[in-house]
Amino acid sequence: MSAPEASPSAMHLAGVRAASDAFLSACTALREDAPIHSVAWPTVGDMIDHLGNIQCWATEVLRTGDPIGRREFARPDGADRRAWFAEVSAGLTEVLEETAADRPCWTLFDAPRLSGFWARRMMAEATKHLWDVRTATDPNPVMPSELSLDAQADVLDEFVAVFVAAARARGIPALPRNLVLSATDIEREWFFQTDWQVTTDAAPAVDAEVLRARVGDLVLFVWERATPAAHPERFTSTTDEAVRAFAETPIHL
Repeated sequence: MSAPEASPSAMHLAGVRAASDAFLSACTALREDAPIHSVAWPTVGDMIDHLGNIQCWATEVLRTGDPIGRREFARPDGADRRAWFAEVSAGLTEVLEETAADRPCWTLFDAPRLSGFWARRMMAEATKHLWDVRTATDPNPVMPSELSLDAQADVLDEFVAVFVAAARARGIPALPRNLVLSATDIEREWFFQTDWQVTTDAAPAVDAEVLRARVGDLVLFVWERATPAAHPERFTSTTDEAVRAFAETPIHL
């Protein structure tokens, strides 16, 4: 993870706003009982509750700097889902704008204990669930264009810095081969060694398997929301042994 700046990243703040606003707009156009492609939160209403809970919780973590349980931030009984989410989202944006990125703050896993973590995390979280609610009307949405290509690449950087690092620490099976995720629409590559050590934009080893796709599709792949074998028009790979192993490894718990 790159060193936090004194003020929150403009890219992260813009991403949180854009993805949250698009999420609310999409949900407003849909019935709350509309089914979506999510096992844990199978309807639009369930997903509003979930993302609203996360944003409300993150807001209080940022305000206090302390670890706080998430359960107490559930939507109040009887509160209109969309109105509640709009209020929660506005509160998150406000506290992100007011909080210096280099202020000490509790974070997930062993990420640097600084407030800047949360702007980046909330950008990725809102975008992921924006994609989820769009499955109500499209079985295979593309990566939300509300994030710039640079922001989409940053989501992959966060996945590596936070989630892969945490998975390595708890212990995950080695990949059968080195794997390169190569973005075809920007000049970025992520080189995963078999032990899940990751370097970026470095020349891959000769024996590396390469998965090529637009950066947004690579994000959907690591988010377990796009399978290369199911979308050969969007992904190409030299072989698929490491790709299959990557997809089967429990990075997100």
